[in-house]
This record gives sequence, structure tokens and C-alpha cells, in this order.
Amino acid sequence: MKKIITGDLVMLLLFACATAPKGITPEDRAAIDAVVHKWVKALQAEDLEAFIDTYWPDFVRTSKKADGSVAETIRGIEDLKVQQQEWFDKGDFYARIVYSEPQRDFTSRPGQAIYTISGKLDQDKWGWQDIFQLTKRNGEWRIIDHVLIGLP
Repeated sequence: MKKIITGDLVMLLLFACATAPKGITPEDRAAIDAVVHKWVKALQAEDLEAFIDTYWPDFVRTSKKADGSVAETIRGIEDLKVQQQEWFDKGDFYARIVYSEPQRDFTSRPGQAIYTISGKLDQDKWGWQDIFQLTKRNGEWRIIDHVLIGLP
């Protein structure tokens, strides 16, 4: 348990310690990193409430196939709750997901952050990318747009 907590704290500190780009304060960057970190940990732990808490109620998630075609679009928390619970019920594989360090973009959309992480199961060659657009409301950062892209 100590290793998990220590590892989580080290990861969060690594996210927060790098220099923040112009327009994003170090506090904002730490908060954004914490949202993405919480999303990963909640997904791996199959913690639906913590997972849902990383999204704004009016978010949009688009799933795309490797060829770029849209497979599915989900709008709003209620639809996400239903779908994600169905996925959690399909099997106990979420704890085996390995994610890359995030690529951060603070300049493409002023006032918002775009984070990209790549995921895969254990050593599988097949993988995907999660691209999050985060926005701040009332002093809090959450995901407003999420694109999931299957990789070839």
C-alpha cells in the first residue's frame, strides 16, 4: 500500500514540477495534472464515481476507430455512467492498463489544456490514445472534451 501511495505522489510531483507555459499558472498545471492522474487511477481501480468526477456534466466523448471514423459519441454524465459501468462489468482488465506520461498542450486553445496519453494492456502491441481537453470553471479544472482513438 505504501508503494502505491508513494508512487502516486511521485507521479503527481513529476507532473507538477515542470515549468508551466505562459498563461497557465503552476497551480493550474498542478490541478490539471491531478485531474488526469485521478482519471487514470479511477479507471484502473474501476471507481466509477471518481472517474465521473473528472468530467464536466456537459462534456462530449468521441470514440474513433484506427481509420479515423467515429465509432461512438457520448454526451453528458448520465450516458457515460451507464456505458462505463457496462465496460467495468465486462472484465477485470482495467488494472492492467499501462499509460504513457502525458503530452501537454497549453497553447492551441487559450485558457484550456489539451493532454494526450497513450494506453495499452500490459505488453500488447495494440493500443489507443486518450486526448483530453480540460477547462476551468469556478476555479476547478475538469474534462470538457475527450477523444478516444484506437491505434493500428
